[in-house]
Amino acid sequence: MTTPRSRQGPGTPPLTPAATSGAARVALELYAAFNDRTLDRGAAVVAPGQEMHVVATGEIHRGPQGYLDYAGNWIAAFPDARVEIRAVVADAERCCVEFLGIGTHDGDFRTPGGTIPATGRSVEIPFCDVWEVRDGLVQRGRAYFDVGTIMRQLGLLA
Repeated sequence: MTTPRSRQGPGTPPLTPAATSGAARVALELYAAFNDRTLDRGAAVVAPGQEMHVVATGEIHRGPQGYLDYAGNWIAAFPDARVEIRAVVADAERCCVEFLGIGTHDGDFRTPGGTIPATGRSVEIPFCDVWEVRDGLVQRGRAYFDVGTIMRQLGLLA
C-alpha cells in the first residue's frame, strides 16, 4: 500500500498515526487507487460480499465489481477527477473519511435519474464516506454527498 500522504490535497494537515493504521490504512487505499487510476488496486481491498450504499441516490454497489463500477462512473464523467482528503477518523474496524471530489465534467455522468451529458463545468464536491473493515478488507461502506450541490455546480440547478 502507498503512504496516505500521497492522497492529501494542498493545505491539508498531515494525517495522524491513528488515522493511518488499521481500518484507515485500508480505506485510504481506495482513494489512492482512484487518484492513481489503478482501480484494480482499490478493488483488491474490497471484500466479495461488500456493500457500498450511496445514501443520496439509494444505489448499492456490491463487491469489487461494484467498486470498479462506482469509481469508474465518476472517472468517466470527470476524467481529471481527484480526491483531496480533509479529515480521517478511525478505530480498528471503522473509518470515516471527509474529502473533496474535484474535477471537470467532460463526460457522461450516469445517475439513477438518467445520464447527464458533459457540461464542461468544474466541481468541488464535499463527501463523507464511512467504512467498515475486517480482515484487511472493506466489508461495508456508506457514501454521503449532496445531489443539490452537484447539480448547482454543474449549472443544472439555480
